[in-house]
Amino acid sequence: MSREIQNTEEIDLRELFSILRNNKLLIFLFLFLGVLFSAIFVYFATPQYKTNATIEVTPAPKQLNAQDLISQALGMDNSASLETEQYIITSRSMIAKTLDKVNFTKRYYITKNLKTTEIYYKNSPFKVEIKKGKNLVFKIVPLNDVTFVLKVKNDKLNIDFNNEYKFNEWIKTPYFELKVIKLKPLDDSATYKFVWLDKIETAKNLQKKLSASPVSKNADILNIIFSDNIPQRAANFVNELINIYIQQSVKLKTAQANQTLKFIDNQLKIISKKLAESELALENFKKKNKVVDLTIEAQGIIQKLNDLDTKINELILKENTIDFIEKQIQGNNDIKLISSGLVDDPILSDLITQLQQLILKKETLLIEYTPKHPDVIKVNDQIRSLVEMIKNRINSIRVSIQNQMQTLLKIKKEYTKMLENLPQNERKLADLLRTYQVNEKIYSYLLEKRAATAIAKASIVSNNRVIDPALVPQKPYKPKKVLILVIGFILGLILGIVVALVKEFLSTKIKSKEDVEKLTDVPIVGTVPHFKKKDTVLKTLNAPKSAVAEAFRAIRTNLKFISPEKLQVIVVTSTISGEGKTTVASNLAGIYSLSGKKTLLVNLDMRKPTLHKVFNVDNNIGISSVLVNEKTVDEVIKKTKYSNLDIITSGPIPPNPGELIQSRKMDEVIEELRGKYDIVIFDTPPVGLVVDAMHLLEKSDANIYLFRAEYSKKDFVKTLNDLKQKGFKHLSIVINDISKKHGNYYGYGYGYGGYVEE
Repeated sequence: MSREIQNTEEIDLRELFSILRNNKLLIFLFLFLGVLFSAIFVYFATPQYKTNATIEVTPAPKQLNAQDLISQALGMDNSASLETEQYIITSRSMIAKTLDKVNFTKRYYITKNLKTTEIYYKNSPFKVEIKKGKNLVFKIVPLNDVTFVLKVKNDKLNIDFNNEYKFNEWIKTPYFELKVIKLKPLDDSATYKFVWLDKIETAKNLQKKLSASPVSKNADILNIIFSDNIPQRAANFVNELINIYIQQSVKLKTAQANQTLKFIDNQLKIISKKLAESELALENFKKKNKVVDLTIEAQGIIQKLNDLDTKINELILKENTIDFIEKQIQGNNDIKLISSGLVDDPILSDLITQLQQLILKKETLLIEYTPKHPDVIKVNDQIRSLVEMIKNRINSIRVSIQNQMQTLLKIKKEYTKMLENLPQNERKLADLLRTYQVNEKIYSYLLEKRAATAIAKASIVSNNRVIDPALVPQKPYKPKKVLILVIGFILGLILGIVVALVKEFLSTKIKSKEDVEKLTDVPIVGTVPHFKKKDTVLKTLNAPKSAVAEAFRAIRTNLKFISPEKLQVIVVTSTISGEGKTTVASNLAGIYSLSGKKTLLVNLDMRKPTLHKVFNVDNNIGISSVLVNEKTVDEVIKKTKYSNLDIITSGPIPPNPGELIQSRKMDEVIEELRGKYDIVIFDTPPVGLVVDAMHLLEKSDANIYLFRAEYSKKDFVKTLNDLKQKGFKHLSIVINDISKKHGNYYGYGYGYGGYVEE
């Protein structure tokens, strides 16, 4: 059954392993490169150290002490949501404040052995005092203990600076002003660098390396994580950041307390004035009318009216408070400073706290984003909604106050009528006394409120506390050296395998017996292993026990099945020159002669004759001499030193070798040779270049079509298939020069390798 030529075909496991084995050096190369590049990456990669700290945000104490009660009563607990606190603690403004305490903007570097490493400023052998020159890279090359070379290059500013200076002296230029202070000896074999970075840009970069997240869903605990290439600096940064964050919450509480004190002081001024006026009026009335005291009945009425007036004034104070809050909100004042404890309405207090949280969140977002960012727009919508809720709640409280006020005023009116029945002087005294006592009570109430606020302010502490401070990490968390090397090993192996497979599948050359079997059903009678030409071309004659000789014995045996009838005339051809026809034909002739067959080897490749070189004879006369009737067959036959083996060389190169081979004279020569020899082997021209050998293929008993491994193209098989389709018989294949890695030749082993060009 015919096989269709297949350019792509699935390979089985044996073939896959064969491909990998044949390309093992290529695979090992990629594997080595993978590990090498991984090692180089690990060497040049900057180690990163990760540290973390945990803080408790607005914890809820199980038992409230007096301080907590006062603080909560005044609304100074600042219980912000965890999400808001995450935004705040990782904000650029918070990081910028931390940079004032922890040095991140002044960086020191050392370059040695092709690797640049940052030096912690405390470990640097020199210190730079700088007044001008942000974002410039200063390259410092020490010359000796006294001098150094300063190099500065910046294409944007058109700076190309390279001068020698002394340590500890100021260097002033239009672009920078600095002094390099030597602290300890510098390494002469190294180069140092110094950079003064912009604080805001540094804060932006550090923000990418900082994160804050809850340790669990229901816990008010944040885990602060930060990474840096210097472990000490990483720990210092996190601890200082948390310290500033806690101090900021204390400052906010203090500001709220001050705002509350300011409001109370304003009310005290008003009440103090009223109290003084009412006291003076009462004293003047008593002196003028010589009235000392009221009757028991009048005192009872006055007491009732005093209680009513106290309640009314308390309502007025509440109304003033909500008016103050409403004014602050409508006037876009700093709402964060409003103390939710100014009012005793828990709903309004909670709404104010929520509004303060949203405003803090918005301020934090605006550090990172523009006002048109979706997150900012969302918070603005929430703020507007909450402001409306506060206004509605204030209106509800105001209505409630007015209703209570009307009720109290009605009751007061009744008691006031009772006073009208008293004598005029007693009634007047009662009014003055009542006014004085009411003002005195309100004044005392405000003094108590102020004292409580002052106590709370003096004892303010943050509700946020450090649970675990950041520690100096001992080992870098990246790069993960072993993992990177393993990945490099695996990627190199995979890439090597892929390249090997692609190389194999894209290869146009025949490499193995299997390559030919996929493309044709012409039988393969044998493969000839690669052997070294420096020893001998005639391996079958000079090394009859070699693997090469065994391969030709196998070919000799298999040829019997190609031509079941008498096998006498054998043609050896190929597609192009260089595939080893002469080598194969010579060794095949040798193996037949060793078996006792009288053998003749004829070189019909008259365009590129090489047979005479193999046997070291002259080429003055040969088969061309016979075909042009200048010599007889017997005259051109040359005896060799090997038993049973004669040769006929090509002879002088004729102008028309093709016509000679296809002539009737050639047919006569073949018949004559059949009568003289047991085996006649013709080394013919390649059929892919000329048609000379076509005529001989019809006259022979066996036709060997030769392919050379790693040389012949797969497309050459088409020429062989064309011959078969045209009706040529007794076709067979020999694969020449097959390497040990591709194997599959008939014989006992490898190791003799070599090849002779035609």
